[in-house]
Amino acid sequence: TSRMVFGGNQNLYVGHLPESIEQPLTFDALSRDLRSSTGCLVIGYRDPETGEEQVNPRGDALVRPDMEVLYLSPEPRLTSS
Repeated sequence: TSRMVFGGNQNLYVGHLPESIEQPLTFDALSRDLRSSTGCLVIGYRDPETGEEQVNPRGDALVRPDMEVLYLSPEPRLTSS
């Protein structure tokens, strides 16, 4: 399951993208897809190789399938390391 970063009513998690995402998506498209399929609110992404994080990125920013997402949810919705 995802790692909890901050506890409360809506928790901040870091998780892997679902395996069904096989190609880069824009942040807007990814956010919509994950909100629809999991109910979580995606707020950014992280490159696991460099650790670089982007919070509230531009909607047209490309998110690669190997990246992790930062998201808000009352419980873990995505897997993590």
